[in-house]
Amino acid sequence: MSEQEAKEASVPTIYASGFSVLATGTDMKIILTDNVPGELDDKGKVSNAQIMNGILTLSIHSAKDLAALVNDAIAHYEKEFGTVNTPFLKGMTTPNDKG
Repeated sequence: MSEQEAKEASVPTIYASGFSVLATGTDMKIILTDNVPGELDDKGKVSNAQIMNGILTLSIHSAKDLAALVNDAIAHYEKEFGTVNTPFLKGMTTPNDKG
């Protein structure tokens, strides 16, 4: 479904710059968040705040299927544009790492 089709169908389009994952024996919740810099905390210091945008709940089986589809899409992107590096992945090894 394209973004335009989602708007026409009144399906919310969510952007998330962060996420958390919680899993049980049967389900997985992906909590989508957006980081908002420059908020003042209760002591008057600037801090980063996280706003929860949504929660996606999947069966473990569907979560594994989603992971496979996302990994495939990223592999195609990296083949065309080069490796994507993130601070989260720094120091982690993946099957695609060489060395």
